[in-house]
Amino acid sequence: MRLNCNFGLLIALALAAPRAMPAQAEALTHVNVVDVETGTIERDRTVILNRGILVATGATGTTKIPRGARVRDFTGAYVIPGLWDMHAHVGGTGRSSLALYVANGVTGVRDMGSILDVVRPWRDSIQAGTLLGPRLVLAGPIIESTGWLEAVRNIARQNGDASLTEDLAARIPINTPHTARAAVDSVIKLGVDFLKIRNDPSRVALFGMLRHAREKNVLVAGHWPARITPAEASDSGYRSLEHGPLTIVNGQLTPTLDRMSADERQALFARFARNKTAYTPTIVSLKGYRLTPDSMVSRILADSAGALDPRRRYMDRGLVSRWVGAFELKQSETGTPLDWLSFQKSWLRDLRGMADAGVLMLAGTDAGSPLVYPGFAVADELESLVKEGGLTPLQSLRTATLNVAKWMSAERTFGSVSPGRRADLVILDGNPLADIGNVRKIRAVVRDGRVHERVALDSMLRSVESTARIADASADAADTSYVSLVNRALGANDSQQWARAAELWQQVLAANDYVPDHWYALGRALYNGGKYRESIRPFERALELGAGRAYNAAWNIARAYAHSGEPESAFRWLKWALDFGLRSRQAVREDPAFEKYRGDARFRALADSVDVSKLSRSEGRKHDLELMVAEVQRMHRDPNGTIRFARFERQVR
Repeated sequence: MRLNCNFGLLIALALAAPRAMPAQAEALTHVNVVDVETGTIERDRTVILNRGILVATGATGTTKIPRGARVRDFTGAYVIPGLWDMHAHVGGTGRSSLALYVANGVTGVRDMGSILDVVRPWRDSIQAGTLLGPRLVLAGPIIESTGWLEAVRNIARQNGDASLTEDLAARIPINTPHTARAAVDSVIKLGVDFLKIRNDPSRVALFGMLRHAREKNVLVAGHWPARITPAEASDSGYRSLEHGPLTIVNGQLTPTLDRMSADERQALFARFARNKTAYTPTIVSLKGYRLTPDSMVSRILADSAGALDPRRRYMDRGLVSRWVGAFELKQSETGTPLDWLSFQKSWLRDLRGMADAGVLMLAGTDAGSPLVYPGFAVADELESLVKEGGLTPLQSLRTATLNVAKWMSAERTFGSVSPGRRADLVILDGNPLADIGNVRKIRAVVRDGRVHERVALDSMLRSVESTARIADASADAADTSYVSLVNRALGANDSQQWARAAELWQQVLAANDYVPDHWYALGRALYNGGKYRESIRPFERALELGAGRAYNAAWNIARAYAHSGEPESAFRWLKWALDFGLRSRQAVREDPAFEKYRGDARFRALADSVDVSKLSRSEGRKHDLELMVAEVQRMHRDPNGTIRFARFERQVR
């Protein structure tokens, strides 16, 4: 796989040995080593660990054990590589979930989108050896379709869901090739390991994002896109597709692969394998969110003692609150509901075919989603891949071990029980190749060369349970302080306390300056507080970061310049606002900011031109198409690079 040097460096850092390593070598004797590449078992072996590295394996009795090494007898146990959860949101599952991953043999997590100010310190502390947790590979802020993001943000605010509101505020909206490129650049600057796209925007914006990501040689992972085909996604640079394959037909969700014949599906899977496009099904997330009866969900959410499911008692209270909010959001869904049970059956039908075709299958849980228990859910996913997806136990085990290393081009660093690999291992009391459910029978976990036997693992679980029970607010102070700050700023906006709102938004941006909506909110607070000239830069920054509805920011900049007595700049930005999509000339003519310029010929030329809000539907459509052609002519190129300009112009006209 071709890697960007930055991506390769970041992955190397994530997989490197911590600065505090165990000084004493370890010898694990009389174990059965599971070879995840060949599917064979090497019996009665000794595994030597030293300074976080697996340095040797060999027959017990003949393998030399270093002087001073601690010898641990694991007679009859099976050793597998440490497991990975390749789709999780650890920022949402909480700091206490880090220990849950290790206790369940999960030594690595690919975080698919969390607030960086929360998860990056955890990653750094884990790397420094001061915090117990899995290796973290981070996506950073999720990139979303502007329209979808605005709609869901409004719902979250109407429902008073502060946690979801803040989560959505950190995401980056795109709706044009320009905002797509800006989003890629802004995320890369944050030093993340890869990009995550969720709800795809228009084709031109999505292709623009993928093209720019290729130019920057950075990997892209995302949900199955609805506006481009899976083949186009694979060819254009998606390096992993996530969740069940869905598309939109006539405004309704439809299973993507059901629209293809068996031969077409096999050709698609061969394309995935050829392009090294991986697939992370996250079967367990669909079960929790869509297939569990609402009555049972309500009972589990209320059952903090874990009588219905013992794993519930380990869950962070903030995570449970997010689960509640997610189910409330589900209740607001409109349109014809999808038959999720039928979808699951049609989707699971193809998993074995993908694996047999050579598609790189990855184990992911979507931890953070309702009733997906962080750490525990990886075993659920591996079992579902076998029992419901038809994979063999070996194929399933590879999805959380060897295949992960292949996706990161790090086979020589981890993913197998071989000399030279990181000492991240799981020691089981059962053969996982005979029954994948045996990954739950954990006798010990080795994390970076430190051996945590069953007594230590049980102690971890008790500690997490205690934290959940007493709701220790200090455990996740970083999460709540940032969320609280944003909520106070939103409250100041709502109550029109503009000076206070500006002060709070400046504090928010000092902590996290890559959210365009926050810059826009600062500009709005300054403008409404009468600080017109000071409001211009925040509005400009919102545009640079890809703010949704760019005409709003441009319109406010024009008004600010008008108030500041700078008509040339005001008229220039007013024209851009109209070009960006500001539709009502009447609003322009009546705005008090332009009162003293109403006699200016330049202003009249802009304000008295076609008022789109007064056009009929057919006239408006013709006007919009003319603007589209003019924009393409101005750009002198096709934004997504897939069609000729002349043909595009003919089709539009």
